[in-house]
Amino acid sequence: MTPRSARPAPARMVTGRNAPAPAWVASDTSGYPAIATRLSADCEGLEAVQAGLRGRLRASPLLDAERFARDFEAALRSIAARRG
Repeated sequence: MTPRSARPAPARMVTGRNAPAPAWVASDTSGYPAIATRLSADCEGLEAVQAGLRGRLRASPLLDAERFARDFEAALRSIAARRG
């Protein structure tokens, strides 16, 4: 397994609890064409994803403004503490 920090940034963003479907994430750049080809051929699957996408996005950490504010504030405090 590839260490989390060594994965490409997009893979880090959609893995774990944020992953819409782990099958969408390639282990390296050469895997993306095969994934795209497979997904594009699955019309029913794409319709199902599209139907649920808005709800998934609303429920995701990406649109959780309060959580973002808390995390951002904590990051700023950490930076300030390190600077003294």
